[in-house]
Amino acid sequence: MSTSPGFFARAFSSFVGALTARLFVGGFLLLLLIGFVAGSDSTPAVPSEAVLVVDLGGPLLEEAPLDPFAELATEVPPLREVLLGLDMAAADERIAAVWLRPNGVQASWAALEEVRDALERVRASGTPIFAHPTAAGFDQPGYFLATAADSILSPPVASFDMTGFGASVTFFADLFDELGIEAQAIRAGDYKSAVEPFTRTSLSEANAFQLRALLADRARRCSIAVSEGRGLAPQEVETLIDGGRVLAATDAAEVGLLDALWYEDELVEHLAARLGLADDDDLPTVSLSAYVQTSPSQAGLDFEDDARIAVVYASGTILNGDSGSEVVMGPVLGADTFIEAIDDALTDPKVAALVVRIDSPGGAATAADAMWRAVVNAKAAVPVVASMAGVAASGGYYIAAPADTIVADPLTITGSIGVFSILFDASDFLESRLFLDTDTVLTAPFADLYSSSKPLDAAERALLEREVDRIYDTFRERVAEGRGLPRDTVDLLAGGRVYTGEDAHAVGLVDELGGLNLAVELAA
Repeated sequence: MSTSPGFFARAFSSFVGALTARLFVGGFLLLLLIGFVAGSDSTPAVPSEAVLVVDLGGPLLEEAPLDPFAELATEVPPLREVLLGLDMAAADERIAAVWLRPNGVQASWAALEEVRDALERVRASGTPIFAHPTAAGFDQPGYFLATAADSILSPPVASFDMTGFGASVTFFADLFDELGIEAQAIRAGDYKSAVEPFTRTSLSEANAFQLRALLADRARRCSIAVSEGRGLAPQEVETLIDGGRVLAATDAAEVGLLDALWYEDELVEHLAARLGLADDDDLPTVSLSAYVQTSPSQAGLDFEDDARIAVVYASGTILNGDSGSEVVMGPVLGADTFIEAIDDALTDPKVAALVVRIDSPGGAATAADAMWRAVVNAKAAVPVVASMAGVAASGGYYIAAPADTIVADPLTITGSIGVFSILFDASDFLESRLFLDTDTVLTAPFADLYSSSKPLDAAERALLEREVDRIYDTFRERVAEGRGLPRDTVDLLAGGRVYTGEDAHAVGLVDELGGLNLAVELAA
């Protein structure tokens, strides 16, 4: 967590945000939006013996965008709807087959695992799955999903990415030196790496260690998926990756990673023949986005109405105020919005339990603490389960700590129990590059503590260190209380260290391994 947002993030995002806010939201466009929504209110029909087309091209979000225009531009349903649609397909006698099209899906590896698990449930139901990408071929996330399919196919002249995983970090310290800017960072925890890009020119030993561990877990789980899905020994998969053996679809077919090299029309022809269609009959298809608008009960899913499990989403960088989006930080998880959502859920007398779905790298400590308190209060009323998505680290873990149960995917990025504060001294930049002079009048010695026109002196740095240590101590205490762990144990697990969900489960920071479905089941 941070004690305050960074100088450049605040200054730049505020400037650009003010410049572009509501630029195109006029009455005419609003009327068009209302007309479009009103005109698309009819429930789609699902033909008998239908092929469900699961087209995952683009961002796979945890929840629909708050901006209605952004929601209209998003072709892929949010994750919860993708999971619901696949579970409906597993029970729906009208769905004869699933056509998976993983065309450049953009998602966390935890989300990919949840989708793959849902695909395996479809396959286990007896509904066949055919994975076939666009002409571009398979990338690693797409093929990871495809390993849950009965048949994996690809256009003959297509790429096939199986090159392993890496992570790169860009460092700005040399640039700041040239500009005359100094990043003054104070952190609690050797692994708390958020400040490193501004203070270093390379990875610290601690940060390199935790990044290698995260990537190793991802690589291992992907190898297991390929091994189990294709009937290859794990060592065979690793040899293919390490040797750079597969770079094209033809390579993948030769080593058994693909079942056939088919163009799309050949797959359509195969599906039509499988369904017994005449040559002039169109393939009966339904898109996933249309399918999830139909009734789950008609698909064969039975939902209990007497009690409800409320799911509150906590996605984005944690800040005070309302949720939204910023140019620099992207999605913002506002403490006020989160607390209001929990209050609204608990006012429903049918809500018997609460799931807090977290997808956040952390943010402002004051906001995280207010959200922590809302979870504590909710826990006094109903059982609370925290469900960790792609990342629930730092402040994201802080708000999960008091839950009755914490569920994480094996590849969730979590932990990061640590605190940092960073201020930028731009005095040299202002004076030597912009030829600006600053003169200051104060009523108290620390009145210009957060000024960017001067460096921190020893007393100011000591003051900030005391505040960072205080918040770090509170963070560890919250974790010890919430997880029922001895304080000494928490101290060993903290230090800003980032874990995969699997490793966090092994050390007691996570209770169960699984996705949103498991969290809801546990809450029920």
